[in-house]
Amino acid sequence: MGRTCRICGRSRPNELTTMAADSLAFPFTARVMGEKVDVVDSINSEYFGLDLVVLHQKNRYAIAAHCVELQKPLPDGHVYLAAYLRWRSRF
Repeated sequence: MGRTCRICGRSRPNELTTMAADSLAFPFTARVMGEKVDVVDSINSEYFGLDLVVLHQKNRYAIAAHCVELQKPLPDGHVYLAAYLRWRSRF
C-alpha cells in the first residue's frame, strides 16, 4: 500500500492515508457491525492502510476504516476519509 523507504527498507504510509488520518477530528460517533462506538484515534497500518481505533464497552479495537460507518453529525475531516476510502476501493 505504501512505498518503501530507501534508507531503512520499511514501508511508508501513502500520503492520502496520512492526510485522512491527520484531518479527522476525534472523538466522534460511528457504527461497527450495527453497534454504536466512539472513534478515538487512527493508526496507519503497515499492510492494510488506515485503521480507526474504536472504544466499545471500555475496550479499544483497531478496525479497518472501510468497516466503520460514520454517523451524523459527521466529524471534521470526513471528506478526506471519504477520498481515502474511494481511492482504496480501487484495489
